[in-house]
Amino acid sequence: MQDEFNTKLESMYVGVDELSCDLPLYNAIGSSGDKVIYEGIEYDSTMINAWEVLTGSSTIQIGGQCCNQHCTSSHPDDLVGAHVVLSQPTQALQPDEEFYIVPLCRGCNSSGPGKNIQLRCAVKAARMSWIGK
Repeated sequence: MQDEFNTKLESMYVGVDELSCDLPLYNAIGSSGDKVIYEGIEYDSTMINAWEVLTGSSTIQIGGQCCNQHCTSSHPDDLVGAHVVLSQPTQALQPDEEFYIVPLCRGCNSSGPGKNIQLRCAVKAARMSWIGK
């Protein structure tokens, strides 16, 4: 029996968009623990594998480094697929709300929803729709 503390978060793949250099983004609220199921394969944890599969891109194409031009991490190559939104969030993702998965380092991904992230290069992003719990 599943209780409210054991429910899974889930999002659905919508498509691929190319986000331009210098585009301001913000970490989404409430997306930790998300999973994506695409073509029968479940992606969770760091989501970087989901980003590669969904966009057809590789971390090699971005130099294996965080896409945030303001990254100050001592490990910019410790990449995850970050859940980001285009405007500063005031609440957790809501059902049917769209967001993107982009490659950021673990430090920039955990910097909190208020921190402005600017892309250092154009990057393909997996556009997703939040399903939630």
